[in-house]
This record gives sequence, structure tokens and C-alpha cells, in this order.
Amino acid sequence: MRPARCVAIAITLSLAFISCASSEMDTLQVREEGNNLLLSVPVSRLSMTLPKGELAQAQKPSSGPTSSPRYFMLEDRPNGIIVSGWFEPDRGYEGFKNYWKGQLEDWKAQGLPPPQEPTFLETNGWNAVCYDLQIPAGVNTHIRAHYVKAGTWIDVHLSLTTERPTNEARNKLLKVFESIQVTEKQ
Repeated sequence: MRPARCVAIAITLSLAFISCASSEMDTLQVREEGNNLLLSVPVSRLSMTLPKGELAQAQKPSSGPTSSPRYFMLEDRPNGIIVSGWFEPDRGYEGFKNYWKGQLEDWKAQGLPPPQEPTFLETNGWNAVCYDLQIPAGVNTHIRAHYVKAGTWIDVHLSLTTERPTNEARNKLLKVFESIQVTEKQ
């Protein structure tokens, strides 16, 4: 084999290895630790833990923003709860108020009804909004929350669809939200 060709092959293999290593470092990992699920992205200094309960990884959409390697989707089918979101670099974060304003503008542009009873929270480093969406039967309640620290922006969306009363549904979702722990890796 000619030396120039050997060098070209070595460079190609090195680039392929770097590409694979880079994509693995940018890909969200979900693993069970005892009774909890631990979510992390190797390049992030943050990890997120929540009680497993009935949560299981759900089939992720394969297109659009939810096709990101840093997107997660967990579903508790027996209780109608979905927990989804992203781990992203914080450089793209423009603040919770700007995020919420953009959400409302997007919904309006799509002809969707406005959220009912939005309630804003700041707790344990999270900025969040709880709200309900009208559906023909039952309750569809949501929590959108952001945690920004150590160069990482964690965006979490919790939702619950049920026939139970609104306050009961929201309290159930808040209990799940309050169980989420974010820690900085050492």
C-alpha cells in the first residue's frame, strides 16, 4: 500500500472515531439506579434523577426537534403521565419569560386556545409554569420547567391527561415535578 493512501485511510478512520465519540458524548443516556432513573449527557456537568415508579422510555418521534440525541421521553401509562425534555447548552437559553412569551405566540399562530390558569413557580433552581389545556373530556394539565446551571439548560415538560378534577391532576403532576433532583457531576 502506498504511504499517501495509508495516511488518507488513517485520517478517515480517525475522523470517524472522533465523530462517533463526539456523538456518544452528546447523546442523552437513561439508566436505572435502584428505584430511580438517572438522565445525563456525558458532555454536561448536570444529571437529573427522578423516581422510576411506572415510568418507562417511550417511543421518541423521529423528526423535528424531538429527534435530538439529547431529547428524552418517559411515559407512565397506567397513570397517564408523560415526562419529556432536553438537555441543551445554556448558550441558547434566553430566559423563562422569553420562552413563555414565545410559546404563547406559537400557540396563537397555530390557532390553538390559550392555556388556562397559568401559575408560575421558582423552586429548587427551576423556573416553571403550570397550566391546563382544554380538551373535550377530562383534564390535560402541564408543567414546563427550566433548570440552567453549569453550562447546561434542562427543559422538562410534564403532562397528565385524566378524568380526575383539575386540582387533583395538577397536584399529582406537581408531586412528580418536585421529586426531580438535579445534581452537578464531580
